[in-house]
Amino acid sequence: MSAPEELTPVKPPEPEMLIVTGMSGAGRSTAANALEDHGWYVVENLPPEMLVPLSHIVARTPQPMAKLAVVMDVRSKELFATVREALAALTAAGVNYRVLFLDADDDVLVRRFEQGRRPHPLQGDGRILDGIAAERSLIADLRAMATLVVDSSTKNVHDLATTITDLFSESGPVTLRLTVMSFGFKYGLPVDANYVADVRFIPNPHWVPQLRPHTGLDADVARYVLEDNGANEFVRRYVHALEPVLEGYRRENKHYATIAIGCTGGKHRSVAVTEELARRLAQLPKTKVSIHHRDLGRE
Repeated sequence: MSAPEELTPVKPPEPEMLIVTGMSGAGRSTAANALEDHGWYVVENLPPEMLVPLSHIVARTPQPMAKLAVVMDVRSKELFATVREALAALTAAGVNYRVLFLDADDDVLVRRFEQGRRPHPLQGDGRILDGIAAERSLIADLRAMATLVVDSSTKNVHDLATTITDLFSESGPVTLRLTVMSFGFKYGLPVDANYVADVRFIPNPHWVPQLRPHTGLDADVARYVLEDNGANEFVRRYVHALEPVLEGYRRENKHYATIAIGCTGGKHRSVAVTEELARRLAQLPKTKVSIHHRDLGRE
């Protein structure tokens, strides 16, 4: 793909197809409603074998539909095999498409099904967790093929709709949107991270009695973390290493990325480094940065 003259992401001039899929309960319907609110033509529950014919119909209309979203629910091996074939056919036909995969933690999905008082579509006679495990196994490859993964674990319907709006509003994002996230390794890796950095090499303020009760948002903790033992040098070099990556994202019209910074518990080191990293990344041109401290307050 040749690079555009400018680095600002722009919507492709040809019709674009967005395939929305992911885990049951992760927010496909919310995403579909948000897309429809912003001018996308949304087709829900389309059989996979209809993807290619639909793309041809859209391309041949006198006034091409520039934004078509197809919401797909893949619940069987047969359907998943058909999806793979359909995506390969779209590529062969030169159709411009992206895959948005919505995900959430298992415990969040269980809670959502329980609150809705409905079973998971694949649980059969088993538990909700059994259905979730079966679905994860079935669509693991599809998740790996996704252009963008959005984790809705910590998002309510309004938060998710806002995220979808930011990513796919009518004019498209005018900047590269970065989320810099702190987390604790003991709570697991973030599922939607594009890059993960481990800052457990920095001495832990947890072992300093006067700092232990505070967090990386506290000035004394941040000073302790950043002023010694190479932490500042790490942040400087990490930003430098990310610059060509972010420029490549712009060239490829990738509008959104998540950079995760982890320490043991997500309270001190990762929080302080995340704040400093986000501050420096925000100084890059055409880049908008938001901060999320995933595990702050869990200890």
